[in-house]
Amino acid sequence: EIDAAIVAAIVDHLRSLPVPAAPTQGTTQHGEALFAAVGCAACHGNDFDGATALRSDLLLHDLGEGLSSGAGEGSAGPRDWRTAPLAGLGHAVARGGGLLHDGRARTIEAAILWHDGEAAGARRRFSALTSADRRALLAFLASL
Repeated sequence: EIDAAIVAAIVDHLRSLPVPAAPTQGTTQHGEALFAAVGCAACHGNDFDGATALRSDLLLHDLGEGLSSGAGEGSAGPRDWRTAPLAGLGHAVARGGGLLHDGRARTIEAAILWHDGEAAGARRRFSALTSADRRALLAFLASL
């Protein structure tokens, strides 16, 4: 889909960025464990190439009708989206930027609740968390 030279340039740029510090507080460590337990790490894992902390598999996933673009592109259908990297998420939220591919979500929690399709199970497990566990997971995400 993308020329190999462009991919190489993006990878080089991402490798040049500083890796976010690992969470050290108990709450964010617990949140990171919850992030994996509810299934977010299935797509937003941290092992793209072993060198960058993107927290993305960079693959296309069906995120459901609610996030449909109405038209596909190439091999991607209208409900397919490339997993957005979560590196720098806390900074994006602090700047007041919208989340998701079109900026419709104003909070991390809202972005999670928009997930459907292949991510519906993770969204349901997130919704079933206690309020304390939800806060811990959200604090972890805000620390990225």
